[in-house]
Amino acid sequence: MAAPASDDRDRHAMKPRRSRLGVLGRIVLAAACLMFLGTRVAATAPVTPASLPTAPKAMPQLWGVEVDGETLQALDGKRAAGMRAVGMTLIVPPGRLTAQEQVRLVKRARRWRLPVIAPVSAEASAVCTADKATAPGLRCGVRATSVSNAGILAERGAVDLILVHAGSTAAFRRLRGRDGVRVAGVVDLRSTGYSAHRWRAAVRTAQQSSNLDLVVRPVGNHRGAALDRFTRALTASQRGADRRAPSAPTRVSIARADRRSADVRWTRSSDDRRVVRYGLYRDGAYIRSVSTAATTLTGLRCAPHLLEVDAVDAVGNRSPKTSVRVAAEGCAAPATAAADPGATTAANLWVDASGGSCARRAAPAPYDDAAACGSLDAANDVCQAGDLVLIKGGTYPEQHVTGDNGRAADCKLWVVIGEAMVLNGALMFESAARVHLGGGGARNGVGARLVTSTIPNSGSPRNQYPLEVIGGGNAGGQSSSVTVQGTDVGGWKIENSTNVTIRDNDIGPCDAVDEDAGGNDCDNGSIEYCEPGLALGADRACTGYNEGHVVEGNLIHDFGTDDSLYTGGGSNDPHWECMYVSYPRNLTIRGNTFVNCANGGNIFFTYANGGGTFEADYGYTNVVIENNVFTTTCDSSSPPCGGRADFAFGISGHCNLYGGVDLTDVVIRHNTFLGGAGFDSSGGCTQGNPGVTLSGNVRLGNSAQSSCGADGAWELPPTSVNEVFYGGAVTCARDARTLGVAATALDPLVASNSATAPDAHLKGPRGPLDGFVAAECPERDIDGQPRPATGCDAGADER
Repeated sequence: MAAPASDDRDRHAMKPRRSRLGVLGRIVLAAACLMFLGTRVAATAPVTPASLPTAPKAMPQLWGVEVDGETLQALDGKRAAGMRAVGMTLIVPPGRLTAQEQVRLVKRARRWRLPVIAPVSAEASAVCTADKATAPGLRCGVRATSVSNAGILAERGAVDLILVHAGSTAAFRRLRGRDGVRVAGVVDLRSTGYSAHRWRAAVRTAQQSSNLDLVVRPVGNHRGAALDRFTRALTASQRGADRRAPSAPTRVSIARADRRSADVRWTRSSDDRRVVRYGLYRDGAYIRSVSTAATTLTGLRCAPHLLEVDAVDAVGNRSPKTSVRVAAEGCAAPATAAADPGATTAANLWVDASGGSCARRAAPAPYDDAAACGSLDAANDVCQAGDLVLIKGGTYPEQHVTGDNGRAADCKLWVVIGEAMVLNGALMFESAARVHLGGGGARNGVGARLVTSTIPNSGSPRNQYPLEVIGGGNAGGQSSSVTVQGTDVGGWKIENSTNVTIRDNDIGPCDAVDEDAGGNDCDNGSIEYCEPGLALGADRACTGYNEGHVVEGNLIHDFGTDDSLYTGGGSNDPHWECMYVSYPRNLTIRGNTFVNCANGGNIFFTYANGGGTFEADYGYTNVVIENNVFTTTCDSSSPPCGGRADFAFGISGHCNLYGGVDLTDVVIRHNTFLGGAGFDSSGGCTQGNPGVTLSGNVRLGNSAQSSCGADGAWELPPTSVNEVFYGGAVTCARDARTLGVAATALDPLVASNSATAPDAHLKGPRGPLDGFVAAECPERDIDGQPRPATGCDAGADER
């Protein structure tokens, strides 16, 4: 049914404003993962890897100068030559240079042969892991906001270089790094009050530490003169210093591997002085150091891993990394599909388009035309628990299945392989129970052998007849324990029923057409509580309905709207989502793909029904939404779209219409939102214990309110952990990760980041989605492939 519009729904459906924060360009050097972050500027050439000189592959002691516009003006060829002689690096923090100054820096750095590091912000530190996983040997720099923040980042071990503002030379000398991660203290450098003694002490502190670097920030007037004095002091301190990195380890190999560990060995490195240890890295992140040329790495999982080793000398000079890939062994294979019952040649009952005596056989028997049933309902009326009913191909009228023949277990009805059942009408189950109908289709309804035809005179030439599982009110009772699998239908709904499973179907198209313009005969995925009037006015008699449903493995697509629905030409202004849910309990939505949903999102959760004229018996309770692929809604403002874009789905804007707790034990995890789709949590709902948990989702991050339920949107925001964001600067959740502010940041990681042709399968080398989720993982992914209990991939697909 088309949900009537209201002010609340209009607020829910407002198109979110895109963040203006963008990426001007990424500079990837062999010594650091580099990125400029800032406001988009028209006609600005992006900074590319080819724009700058390549930094050394090894990262010895770092001596840097932080560059802003005034410091850039003070630099000339002579000063640059002195800086190059002592191995200085230009450091460019986010937002310190205009677009024009960035272009000038690129040209000068190339001419002066000076390396540049543009560290990312701490909030965007996840890009380090992404770049290191795809480009072995790179190192990444992150800008921390405080000394304590630097310590937290260092403990995580996800980055190689952390820059923190120390202020003074005295504060710098109190900084400490940690093995595998270098901390660079940024100290203000002034011409006035320059103390040669204090600066020499700061340089000695850095030289004596294996993981502490020094970066100067020229401030005030006469910046060039101050920089000259520091360069001279640094030159004097480096006479006789060890600036040569060890050679890279060679012949890195895997001696043994199982599901959780691998034995790694390599040939020792050489150095002009002495190699003291080797650093170990897994999938771009530092693990630990060892003094020998062999070790055992643990914590592997059932997926390929990138293992890297580098060598470190006594003063902290690190060699280039040498890598090897390892695949864990002894992992379980994906579950195999069950045998297709339609492949058999014997059944207890047969159905064909002409019908016959509808005689049941106690033992399965071959097809007998005279004994066949003429409809699904006729076969259902005599089918007993555990029976198989085979359906012959042909053209059939509407199928209306009722009752259960008193069975204690399912009656299985299946379309014969190689034949097609075409329905010139709806596929309807009313007050039916213990029925399992199989149309032969695989996931997403591919190869379905039960197909509903298009609806004549529906107002939309592409509409197909729908699937409906409904109760009959007090008179007819509910539908219960009904499974519909592997069909190709138009609209769909589940109403006043329990324990309904909708699996592996192709659902759609189903365009909404205003009744004033001819009406339509398909429904937009309603999963509804009791409609007012269906229970003969006694709504409380519906207690227990709308629970126990499973919707999984379906392709739900092309739910559009006629222009009369949004131009004022008709009487209604509906939501027309691919799925419309009202007060479910024990609901699972798993492994579905949503495409071209016109209005109000892929799924619309409402807390009212029939205009809010009834009071439900429970809120949303024990709901799991996992391993789905969501896309942005269709918003071209012309048929068949509907003119209004929305988040893919959300819990927003319609809370507090129910008298009790809105949300209890709601888990939203491992969904992939493609094409810039997001989850909307801008409207605060009341939560039970437990409340709402989000984990392992890959989604839009462009609004603190919508993406996170923050800034007062919820009294207590949903619990979030290991969420991955893209298309905006917002991140939330514990141990969250951002891929970048661009809507295309997800493109390199999935097969198709498209709203109209989505494919969330992971592609390319291991990246930031692989093994990211430390929270409890679903048992399987969207394809039915097993996932590890923890340490699984973010999103719907497990590599």
